[in-house]
Amino acid sequence: MSNINRIKQYLINVKNISPLRIGNGEHEGTDVLLYDNHAVINGTTLSGLFREFFKKDKNSKEYELVFPKSDDNHKKDISKIYFYDSISKEEIKAKDLSSRNHIRIDERLGSTVENHLFNEYHIIEGKTFKLFFEVRGLDLDEKVYKTLCTYLERFITNIAKGKISIGSKSTFGFGQFKCLEEGNKDESKLYFKEYDLSKEEELDNYLDFNMKSLKLKDFKDTIIDNQNYEEDKIKLSLQAYCDEGFIIKGQQAIDNDGKVFDKSYEELINKEDMYIIPSSTIKGLVRNYCNKIYKTLYKDKDYIDNIFGIKANEKEEVKGKKGTIIFNDCKIYKNKTQIYNRIKIDKFTGGTKTGSLFKEELVTILKDNPINFTVSIDKRDKKAIALLILTFRDIGLGYITLGSGNNVGYGRFKGLSITLDGGEYKNVKIEFQNNNLIGDVEKIDHIISTLKE
Repeated sequence: MSNINRIKQYLINVKNISPLRIGNGEHEGTDVLLYDNHAVINGTTLSGLFREFFKKDKNSKEYELVFPKSDDNHKKDISKIYFYDSISKEEIKAKDLSSRNHIRIDERLGSTVENHLFNEYHIIEGKTFKLFFEVRGLDLDEKVYKTLCTYLERFITNIAKGKISIGSKSTFGFGQFKCLEEGNKDESKLYFKEYDLSKEEELDNYLDFNMKSLKLKDFKDTIIDNQNYEEDKIKLSLQAYCDEGFIIKGQQAIDNDGKVFDKSYEELINKEDMYIIPSSTIKGLVRNYCNKIYKTLYKDKDYIDNIFGIKANEKEEVKGKKGTIIFNDCKIYKNKTQIYNRIKIDKFTGGTKTGSLFKEELVTILKDNPINFTVSIDKRDKKAIALLILTFRDIGLGYITLGSGNNVGYGRFKGLSITLDGGEYKNVKIEFQNNNLIGDVEKIDHIISTLKE
């Protein structure tokens, strides 16, 4: 094929359906990237994601055209794909920013590390963005140009389907997006426009193009194909309730008597206040329990670090590693809470301490309105699937408690079902019945047996 001079622009409207965190590079723990009070997805973030997406073809000619190497003079060619900054349609106000407290866990002891409490801000879900990309086929072989367009279209499709997360904390379920549909809600559209720069009129049109005055009517569109969309992860879900209540400590509040008490953690989701069990809380609990199971069977410590990830530590010369299991927040509608009075006991006298009355807000989840704990796991990793099933089973049986106050009976969930879906598992389901499991028990037992191999 002969060389061509074409430019193809792509545009997609998306909304974040989970918290979004892109640090500003200065105060990574406290600040997020904002521009003029709007959230920003910078082009370098998208470029980095595309590099990761493209890495399996790292030695290809197309890869070098997108990520050119420097020559001996430290100069390099311009990339054939441009990734533009994207700014949220909505202005980010104080209520759109949320902060979560985290603690560091000692993996050997399974307990918290002293003086390692830290917090991180993120942008709540529901913000809309226009993601814009450009393939520049200037004096480029037409076949190579089309290949680059195909790669970019696949990349955009993966973002629209939530398969690629944007920003940090992706293993906590952050940075997931969905395409904003217009008209037919069952169709997700990708918009594109191509310029043939060998034609004077189209060259002028491109030179006159202005991002600020962009109009969709000037673009063609194509339906993002859901068929042949192979998912490389499976979803494991525990459906459960907690009628005895649990506490995930959040903000403090003042009651009618002027006394301070701990409220359960909540965030604004689609303009509605909801209680949240943060994915980090769930991950910490699950990791600790999986580690205990694995250590009784194997001496290898690296496996748990591989699937859950490990934080970098320069002092101990530990390199950071991203986990392969993705956890999600658990959202609970604020339909029922209870305030409990408690007193502190003097452990020496056995009596109550003077002025030790305090209050706690307890969230209850009834059986007829259960919640789902959901994780995504690499479909090829049978051991990880088995470990998560065992952990979810024991949460559902009440052997593992969630949140604070477990010493007085809080945080004990009652399971209804565990569902495994994706890959070779098509809606495999077991149900809890009087502390027994019924349903696809043989299939689940077969998965668990891989831990003995």
